[in-house]
Amino acid sequence: MAHAIIVGAGPAGATLSYLLARRGVEVTLLATDENSGYRHLTRAGYPHQTVNHGDREYVVGAIHTNTIEGFWSLLKRGIVGSYHRVSKEYLPLYLNEFAFRYNHRENPDIFRALLSRV
Repeated sequence: MAHAIIVGAGPAGATLSYLLARRGVEVTLLATDENSGYRHLTRAGYPHQTVNHGDREYVVGAIHTNTIEGFWSLLKRGIVGSYHRVSKEYLPLYLNEFAFRYNHRENPDIFRALLSRV
């Protein structure tokens, strides 16, 4: 399931582990690229595996970053194609909308799923 969270500057892994701990999210696997900002995730106790894009490694068994890349692709197309511009103030709302759309992309009755949350 996709979750979108806006983070500030700083080491990506440190920010990610802080947000995961704060939200109490159960993590079964964090799959990332080789960015050094994610190195401490394993030391923090999270199940973390990487692919090394620098070595043209994109999939190792079940480990890949295709899911997040697909999510960002849908988000970017949605913003450019529908909204054209997004203010910093409303970005969290757009991210939540597209996370919902992504998580329900195979649901033929997505509208009813949306209404059930209201």
